[in-house]
Amino acid sequence: MYSEPLSKNNSPINLVTDSDYKDFWSQITSLVLHMRTLDPENNLVYGAGIHQYSISPVVADSKILEFERKNKIEIPRSYRTYLQYFGGSGASQFNGTLNFLDKIFPIDVSSPSPMPLFQGTHDCGTEEGDFETHLLECEDGRVEIARGFNPSIPFLVLNGKASGQVYWWNFGDMCGSLGDFAHWHHNWANRVIDRLTLHHKVHVFPIGSSVQELMEAFPGLVNVWMDSSGEQRTKVRNTALYFTLDSNDILTSCSVSGFIND
Repeated sequence: MYSEPLSKNNSPINLVTDSDYKDFWSQITSLVLHMRTLDPENNLVYGAGIHQYSISPVVADSKILEFERKNKIEIPRSYRTYLQYFGGSGASQFNGTLNFLDKIFPIDVSSPSPMPLFQGTHDCGTEEGDFETHLLECEDGRVEIARGFNPSIPFLVLNGKASGQVYWWNFGDMCGSLGDFAHWHHNWANRVIDRLTLHHKVHVFPIGSSVQELMEAFPGLVNVWMDSSGEQRTKVRNTALYFTLDSNDILTSCSVSGFIND
């Protein structure tokens, strides 16, 4: 049934020791702080209006140990070190992670989750679906880890075979893997920085240039179409920028709308 088994070690980043994780979360902190400078109005990245690139204080070791003792588990290292070196909550995909002390600490995760390790996306809403929905409905050993958006909710497994993995489910027909907790943050933070940086490069592209020049500057990213009013428009993918064109395919104006597609 699970055609794409996932190894916990098939990651693009090499995190082994606590020192590795400490350096890693320091880098993620720096990226989040840089996001603040690139998106000062919190309006370019989906969810930034809610999390505002915040980072809450780190969690005391005594509270982490208390949570582990009462649940008879060891918090997966990727999340444990997040609490120790990054913060109890902070900016992330899905509107920001939930605060450990307020939202996670009270939850009983002493029973292991039946969730398997898997990667990719699975159809679980039809008779032909390849995923057993009861695995997603079972709340044992897992917590909702971030403020999702309707209808998708992300959760982190803290007890069970898939401990440390982040999954999403839309309470309907689809579910998917986001990978290990640390890798999830790594992928999100680097993707956001790349797209915000691209957004700012495009934003200063000279009005009066041709759409061909825009395409040459940002190859493979430029879409051109005619809107309902008959006006030609263009957008550079992975930014929130739209240009209008005149009849000679010259850029005449630039506007910001929506998010950078995260």
